Order: sequence, then structure tokens, then C-alpha cells
Amino acid sequence: MDRYTDETAWVSFEERTLERPDCVIHYWIRAEGSGPWAVLLHGTGADHRMFTAQLPALEGRRAVAIDARGHGASRQESGRYSFGLAVDDIVAALDAEGIAGAAIIGQSAGGNFAQEIALRYPGRAIGLVVIDSAYNLQRLSRIDAFLLRLGGPLAALYPWRSLVRASAVASAETADARAYIERSFLDMGRRAFIRAFSALGSCISDGGGRSIGLPILLVVGSKDGLGNILKFAPSWPVLEPDCRLELLDGAGHCSNMDRPESFNRLLSAFLERMEAVGAGRVGRG
Repeated sequence: MDRYTDETAWVSFEERTLERPDCVIHYWIRAEGSGPWAVLLHGTGADHRMFTAQLPALEGRRAVAIDARGHGASRQESGRYSFGLAVDDIVAALDAEGIAGAAIIGQSAGGNFAQEIALRYPGRAIGLVVIDSAYNLQRLSRIDAFLLRLGGPLAALYPWRSLVRASAVASAETADARAYIERSFLDMGRRAFIRAFSALGSCISDGGGRSIGLPILLVVGSKDGLGNILKFAPSWPVLEPDCRLELLDGAGHCSNMDRPESFNRLLSAFLERMEAVGAGRVGRG
């Protein structure tokens, strides 16, 4: 058994559900603890367990980890799916628990969800930890925009198991992270994955000079080869006045999984900063 199949790691969290249009959302919550709420949002094809290695950094803190629509336990066999609807699911779960003023931590698509929540729901987030994710407000070149639109249709042409294996190799450098990614993709299934992956491109649009305007910790693996994430990363601190960029040497697209100890030190320091400025006083006590 590896860390990503060890369910006892989440024993301090309670699994809860929320009825949403065409889907029941599952999430894991620990309401006891100090400091700001930590909200954990996984990437496409994954589920809450991708943050198992971050649990030591969250010890003693209030936290919630959400399986997005169509992922993990939040299975969706039919009905509507869109990026916006998945964002609304997350906000509805936070509303159900009375959580506001949270530090939102998102990997890949989870980072896009986190940014969208900050942009659409002012006050919901006090800070973001964005892991190997594209910037929602970036101006794409014509070729980047074309490739973004083409991603879903191209992925649909691949034999499913070949796509899963290739995705695992492209996403992580460590054996345990790759094994987890393969399992979670296969568990999710081809149709659900392609639908979620195809919808992701709608979150990227030219911000026209807007910024998220929150404290942001951007963590990117030095070997992240997906899209233009690594190439664009140095632009974040230029566009966001309170953004700190950290590159994790030797890590891939799932840098929190490839280099958990290094990532956890950065995460702990960021959460301590949020607590120090008193932002954690907002929300459910």
C-alpha cells in the first residue's frame, strides 16, 4: 500500500455529500483546528487523494478537500458538465459549511478553479496556492489558443490506456505519483476525463489588465512540460503584485506529489502568513 491508497491518512476528515444538478458532490472536511480554512482542489483526472502527502503540513488546521464533479467519488454518469458548473459546485460546498475567507490550494485544473473563485466571488478567498496551473487571465497567442481548443478532440483520438500511461508519464517524475495518476484516470473513465479536459480551456481569457489581486504562492515543477505553464510562470509576479514564484527542482506537473517535503514547507509558510495577518478570522469559527 502506498500513501495514495492508504485511506487511514484521512481518518481525521469526515466525508460529506452535497446534492447538485446532475451530480452528488463528495468532500472531506476537518472542522477542528486553527488558522484560515485550507481548501484543496485537485487536477483533472485526479481526486482529493492527490493531496495525501500534504496532510502533515495541514495538521492542526481546518481543511476541506473536494472531489470535483465527474471525479473520484463525485461520479457523474450523465447530465450537464462545464467548467463554470464545477466552480459553482465548489462554492456551494463551501456555502454549505459556512466557509469564507479561505486559503484555496489548487493543482492544475484545481488552480484554475481557485483563480475563478477568487475572480467571481470576492472575499471567498484570502490567498491562493496555485500548483502547476495556467494563468486564467493570460493573453494567449493564436497558436496557444488553437492548441488549447484542440486538446480535448486530440485526446479523444488516443486509445484510452495509451492516453492514461502517457498522461502519467507527462504529469509526474516519481513512481508513486505516476501509479496514482494511472489508477485515478482509469477509475474516472474515458468519457468523463475527455469531457472535463475539453471544458478546461474555457477558463482562459485575456484579462484586459485585470488581476486577481490576492496573495499568491505559485509553485511549478522545473520539469513541467504541459502546455505553456513553465514558460509563462515568470510572468505571474509581473501581472500579480503579491505573487511569489517557486520552482521545485526535478518535479513535474504534479510538483506537490513529486517533491512533497519541499512543497509542504512552502505551503506551511504561506498558511502561517495568512494566519499572521488575521485573515483566518473570516468565516465559520
